[in-house]
Amino acid sequence: MSQSLRKLSVGEAFTIRSPLGSVPHIQAVVRATAMLPDPCLESLQVRISIGDATLLEAFNACLAKHSSKISSLTAKLPFDSQTWTLIFNLPALQNLDIAPLSTDVPRPSVEVLSMIQRLVAEQPLLKSLQLDLPIPAEQTQDSSLYSQVIQELMGLRNLETLILYVTAPLSLSESEVREMGASWPKIQHLQFRHNRSQRSMRWPPAGIEIQNDLSLLPSFLRHLPSLEELHLLFTCNPPLPAPQGRFPAPVFRILNVGVSPCPKASHENVVAYLAAVLPHAADVRYTRIPGPGKFSSWRQIVDDLDSKRGRAGRDGDGG
Repeated sequence: MSQSLRKLSVGEAFTIRSPLGSVPHIQAVVRATAMLPDPCLESLQVRISIGDATLLEAFNACLAKHSSKISSLTAKLPFDSQTWTLIFNLPALQNLDIAPLSTDVPRPSVEVLSMIQRLVAEQPLLKSLQLDLPIPAEQTQDSSLYSQVIQELMGLRNLETLILYVTAPLSLSESEVREMGASWPKIQHLQFRHNRSQRSMRWPPAGIEIQNDLSLLPSFLRHLPSLEELHLLFTCNPPLPAPQGRFPAPVFRILNVGVSPCPKASHENVVAYLAAVLPHAADVRYTRIPGPGKFSSWRQIVDDLDSKRGRAGRDGDGG
């Protein structure tokens, strides 16, 4: 391992026979990096889906060794309290991508909120945050934890990118979007995505309805003037109101509706609404879901919107 090392990226190689096969190798590499004579690492990426006490010990040692240099950290492994403390004390940190909870035994919401509060207090200069926070299955009927997390994250006033992976759909209000704009004046990429570790689960969870109507979209364009990309699940209930006022969003370029349900409003109504609200150059994307008819409505809407604008049709976003 060289003292000139600036970036380290390691992750488990999944195989049919053994998803754990590369853990000893990852541990050895991370431990060797922790034993370098002087701090030099600026970017550290570790991705592993299972908890391993020995690996976590090596990871924490690596963070401690290079704490003065690390500006970008990706940590996709279950944390302990020492890991959180080390992250709180990375003075150069600007980009953080973490999945700190075990998907098998998620921590109680009070503990999660406590860690988020400390993160905001100790790392107020973060520019990019990706946060993967699964909540217990019995709590998916209540997305209030995510609303509280978002409220806490509004203290990060330098954010340019926020990606929050969730296991329950969000329900946002006009006032919350307005507060986002006041709190995140530099935000460019705002994404609320289906939790990556839960892709095999029904989404949205049974009994959960998407609450964000497409009529909320203008609020994002009005109140977040630097916004370039928004990923959020929407409903399209009739009738969609006629857009009021102007939407000064010249930099906005991607609306990703993900796995939003098929619109109840007519295709013509949805297409006309999007054409009136979005900048002409903005793309509308959706996530293709296996199965007949699962995404045909959004595909048709995107094709019709492109046709209305005189552009060639596209087929989803692949994600």
